Amino acid sequence: MHARGEAAASLGVTALWAAAWALLRARGAGLLAGVAVPGGAFVAIWVAAGRIDLTLAPGAALFLALLQLLVFCLFAVSGLRVLLLGAQAVPRFGIATWSAREARFLGWLLLVYLAWVSCAMVLTVAAALVLSGPAAVSLALVRGLFWFSLVPAGWVLARMVLVLPAVAAGDRRRPGEVWRATRGAGWRLAAVVSVIPAVLAVLRDPLLAAGLPVWGQAGVALAGAALMLLEFALLAAAYGTVFGRRIPGDGSRDRISGQPL
Repeated sequence: MHARGEAAASLGVTALWAAAWALLRARGAGLLAGVAVPGGAFVAIWVAAGRIDLTLAPGAALFLALLQLLVFCLFAVSGLRVLLLGAQAVPRFGIATWSAREARFLGWLLLVYLAWVSCAMVLTVAAALVLSGPAAVSLALVRGLFWFSLVPAGWVLARMVLVLPAVAAGDRRRPGEVWRATRGAGWRLAAVVSVIPAVLAVLRDPLLAAGLPVWGQAGVALAGAALMLLEFALLAAAYGTVFGRRIPGDGSRDRISGQPL
């Protein structure tokens, strides 16, 4: 545990981004093939959501949100397994069926997301009261502060989120172990792993409501999926740095590290 604490303390923001890019290059076509089915379904649902006036069809909105969440878990587990274990760790075109592993991933994903958003809400309320007082808080101010608060709330996200690659890879790590292992690196990890989720959280709904044509929605959805692949690589690089996770099949380096591969 002491060695892990030292590894977390030595995490560098620039080095983790470099390691993530190198890991994406190393996995290359194998990663794209390994997420083809769940990634394609994720993009298709995103496009469908952009073609329906969800304000007039709340039932459809709820259905698509739940369906996309379930498909995202298949997409994320497929991507993380390829990045951490190699292309042989998933079926040829990605995981397309549900198992206990995906159910655990979903449970931890919801818990991590809830902690992140709850922390952002606390920061939002505190900032709104300080800036305008309890009698003059406007909805626009609260909304703006909430989106801004997602980044500093990323400290909580960063301390918990490495449980997700552990679940995807089949490693048995307790949440307390992950929390202790990231001690001293929360803000640096937040600068790495919370940026892409925050950007997608802010931009997704306005883009869905923008009335883009099908090709525009498809382009936005593909860009979102590509950003998520980068997020998976960042998580894999951070997880490997803290826990010394080896990467099979990459001759350039035996393990993920905070340095370029």
